[in-house]
Amino acid sequence: MTKLDLANFALSPNAPPSQVPPWVISDMLLMASRTPAGCFVEVGVFQGGTAWYLGHLANEQARQIFLYDTFEGIPHALPIDSHKVGDFSACSLEKVIAELPHISPNRIIKGLFPQSMKPMPAIAFAHVDCDQYQSVHETIEALSPLMVPGGVMWFDDAPCLPSAALAVQQAFPGDRCQLSGSGKYFVRF
Repeated sequence: MTKLDLANFALSPNAPPSQVPPWVISDMLLMASRTPAGCFVEVGVFQGGTAWYLGHLANEQARQIFLYDTFEGIPHALPIDSHKVGDFSACSLEKVIAELPHISPNRIIKGLFPQSMKPMPAIAFAHVDCDQYQSVHETIEALSPLMVPGGVMWFDDAPCLPSAALAVQQAFPGDRCQLSGSGKYFVRF
């Protein structure tokens, strides 16, 4: 792939499918590209659609990237969550590894996060796409201490899913949480 053109972003026919619209992916990549030194992390990979782009950007900027997912769908749900256990199970670790040849397979980690978390360098950009309260909450708790000053935690499911939005708002009260141009919550550390 040639260098990502963030000013004129278009979806690549080589990328796996994504439920995230192109304008959101573009906005996310632009923000990630402007973060200080540190690695990229994505929690909630599903079929690898956003990870494909984030991985290319990480390679362009000589950053490491770490991807985490159960690869078995939503692991748990509370009454406030919109998705049921097992939603987003149409994926597998092996298929995602095959779809993301530009990302080292040992950086695509299967398991329940944060229990599956590997040692990582300081984090510049974290894409949190967990769809439910408990997973968003636990991901924030696990990744926040690893964020670099000026780093960004981006929330795909907030504010659109009330339970994800609640987890973000509880973790980052007041004006810590900001709204991106594409309508997603993010927090700068």
